Amino acid sequence: MNNEAKETYNQLLKLKNYSQNTIKSYTHCFWIFTEHFKTVNIDNLTNEQISNFLYKESLKGLSYGYQNQIINAIKFYYEKVLGKKRNSTTYPEQRDLKNYQQFSAKMRSLN
Repeated sequence: MNNEAKETYNQLLKLKNYSQNTIKSYTHCFWIFTEHFKTVNIDNLTNEQISNFLYKESLKGLSYGYQNQIINAIKFYYEKVLGKKRNSTTYPEQRDLKNYQQFSAKMRSLN
């Protein structure tokens, strides 16, 4: 199922005339997301599963900009490909990423 999702995702990015750089970035971020959930149908993920994925990604010390790209890539799939309405608990806003980053920095300093 996730391979079909990747193909549909890529086709819709092109159909909506996104720039080549955006297509490349979103496709890469979406690939990371689908690989993380490769044994699960991503259409049926819970808000908690998505949030946990984003939290784990934030622990990798990624820049806020890159974390935001991941969020936007996921949002594109759920909102544009599947036509689901935005649910703020599904993916955090940029300001929430700062909290993730600060939390992870504190946890690292305790070790």
